Amino acid sequence: MAPLARQYGGGAGTVGLLLAAAPLGMALGGVALTRFCPPAARPRLILPLAAMSAGVLTVTWLVPPLWMMLLLLVLAGAASAFAIPLNALFGRAVPRQYRGRAFGVAITGLSGLQGTAMVLAGLAADRWAATTVIGFSGLSGAVAVLAFAPLWPRRPASTPATFGSPVERARTTPNVDIPTAEAGRGRR
Repeated sequence: MAPLARQYGGGAGTVGLLLAAAPLGMALGGVALTRFCPPAARPRLILPLAAMSAGVLTVTWLVPPLWMMLLLLVLAGAASAFAIPLNALFGRAVPRQYRGRAFGVAITGLSGLQGTAMVLAGLAADRWAATTVIGFSGLSGAVAVLAFAPLWPRRPASTPATFGSPVERARTTPNVDIPTAEAGRGRR
């Protein structure tokens, strides 16, 4: 974000705004997806949101004004909420005894790839304008998502995807079978 802020003639304050934009979008997108989108619809949104999270950044190639750049970063962050239902699907796909290990490997791999991408983007920003690097990265990401879309498993229309994990069911059903402090009174 430092080369991008320099391109816009800004200093440390501009870097801060640019760094805060995507996480703000992530928070807003996460709330919108989990509170206003029915659980059965969330898996269907993974691919479109994943493509949008990268694709919206292709506009940066046009060197938009700073306010629009911030808006694009917020939109990209909001679309990255696709990770919420994706994590749920991943967790259900892995046998219970291996979930911790599987999530550890996935997060490590993701962090390593993101770190490598940041280093490469930083090196590229030394040679080309930051908006060009971000625009190319956004286009590459969107193309990659769309290229792998045919490999994404499709659910039959008659079997809607649900998020019926015990944790989510516990939020919506009474815990009548779980002993409470009331049941334990009198015992010491």
